Formats: sequence, C-alpha cells, structure tokens
Amino acid sequence: MSHTVKIESQIKDLDALEMACREVGAQFTRCTSVKLFASTPEKAVASVKLKGWNFPVAVKEDGTLAFDNYGGSWGRIERLNELKQQYGAAVVRRTMGAGWRIAQQSQPDGSLRMVLTR
Repeated sequence: MSHTVKIESQIKDLDALEMACREVGAQFTRCTSVKLFASTPEKAVASVKLKGWNFPVAVKEDGTLAFDNYGGSWGRIERLNELKQQYGAAVVRRTMGAGWRIAQQSQPDGSLRMVLTR
C-alpha cells in the first residue's frame, strides 16, 4: 500500500532541525534572537546559517521562519527548501517506532521521496 503526503514545514522539533542542518551542511544555533539585514533582531528559538546565505534563517517560537535572502541575491531559496525537506525526513526518522527501514531518494523535481517498510 502506498500513501503520498505533502508537508508544509513548521519547525517544532529543534533536535530534528539540528539533524537536518547536519545533513545539508548548515550551522544550527539555539538562541533568543537573530539579526537579519537592516531590521531589529527577530525573536527566535534557533538560527540556521545556510551555505551561501549572507544572513541566518530565524526559527520563531511558533515554528515559522523569518529570513532575508534579498530575492535570491543573498542566498538561494533552494537551500532553504532542501533544509525543510531534510527536516521533514528527520522528524519521520525520530517519530517512527523500532522495526522500520527508511529509504530516502531525491527526485528530479527537487522533492524528497521516503519509503518506509517493516
């Protein structure tokens, strides 16, 4: 039996986010605020510095993200999308019970396919 799920990420599990950051080579920091370009510091529970990004991504307490990539000039949005995909995969890995095998494949369209089997 197969099920397809599309997920819009909301970051609630900081341990899973830290795992995802390791997967994509990003720097993860737990914090209370993040300075973005020309703004007052954003209240945040964590920050993520993505490869090639000038400023970090702020992870807010409600799970939303705040960032300034200047329309792609200061950081490619694909990097953030990859992080969100890896975050979803990390949440799945952390929440599945023992006895599950998880295979993960990147798809040509940039999406991530996970196959779970017992």
